[in-house]
Amino acid sequence: MDPQRIWEHFQRNRLDAFDASKPRLTFLLDQISRRCPGTPHVLNIGVGDGFLDRQAKAAGWRIESVDPDAHAIARLVADGITGHVAGIERLPQANGSMDVVVATEVLEHLNDEQLSAGVSEIARVLKPGGLFIGTVPHAENLLEQQAVCPRCNEVFHRWGHQRSLTIDDVRALLAPGFAVERIGRTAFVDLRRGMRGFAKGMLRILLAKLGSPIAVPTIWWVARKIMGPSRS
Repeated sequence: MDPQRIWEHFQRNRLDAFDASKPRLTFLLDQISRRCPGTPHVLNIGVGDGFLDRQAKAAGWRIESVDPDAHAIARLVADGITGHVAGIERLPQANGSMDVVVATEVLEHLNDEQLSAGVSEIARVLKPGGLFIGTVPHAENLLEQQAVCPRCNEVFHRWGHQRSLTIDDVRALLAPGFAVERIGRTAFVDLRRGMRGFAKGMLRILLAKLGSPIAVPTIWWVARKIMGPSRS
């Protein structure tokens, strides 16, 4: 099973599937804005429907986008955004060229080799002291999202996820090259849906912070590249 084929399906044919990601992406954009005043040079890995990239451009930031799907990158290039068809394990950016790297809902799609190479590449392209900001599902039960192809009988995760991660897993992954500034669990919800929607959203956020699976919690982090030479 090639997880990239699953992701290409959503990025090419089901852009509506990314509508629910807007509260999460807006939160991450706010984290960048708070920490990087001015015009930061931002790299977004894994573009989805391009919402984060277009918002960053509208804010006047220097935004570059990387994704293996040429169609998704072509849409951003048509909007005047610098895009690269590439994977996280071999980024085209120069050493120490980026102020911020974002990888949101990306790492859970990677196998062991891709994950190790990808985190090393993020450290390589960041300036010393640059920020790595990201999210992954918290302690996802991968079996609950399994599906089977009725033609070939291959079993696969419906979103192409290959791993489940906890906060401790993320800390260990970041430890060699990054100092974690913030890390936690939450649920990203739209609270602008009337009083009832607001109350339900706040309850879900509370349950997510406690790690309750019913809230579908997400791990988010802000980590700073350890000062010193870029890793090769």
